[in-house]
Amino acid sequence: MRVVRYPGVRGSAILHPHLQGLQIGAISRYPEAGQEVHSQKAGSVITVEFELNGQKFTGLNGGPHFKLNEAISFQIMCKNQEGVGYNWNRLGQGGDPNAQQCGWLKDKYVPWQVVPTGMVELLSDPDRGKANRGMRR
Repeated sequence: MRVVRYPGVRGSAILHPHLQGLQIGAISRYPEAGQEVHSQKAGSVITVEFELNGQKFTGLNGGPHFKLNEAISFQIMCKNQEGVGYNWNRLGQGGDPNAQQCGWLKDKYVPWQVVPTGMVELLSDPDRGKANRGMRR
């Protein structure tokens, strides 16, 4: 897997180049002024704007005190099993194998949900029997 690195962007490998629809936008950096407040090295990244499948995001460098966790995850909707397998295999590389189950996985940095579009339709079906079957293995 080719890893994308952006100078000064810790964890920039999360912006996987194989994800279709990924675009990197503006990258802002800490100035020298205000270090008594933000205590970050001048020139280090404050924010990275990016768009994934038409959805805009801003990644904020909150410093070492704020870590990414499962309270926030990126969701990739896949049209078919081929898409699920493609994204699952690439995003899971280098992540914790114990954190890879039931559509959830974690790469080196962030949690992901790799979901077939049919799953959303199945779970929201008014026929509760269908919805219940969608939750079984």
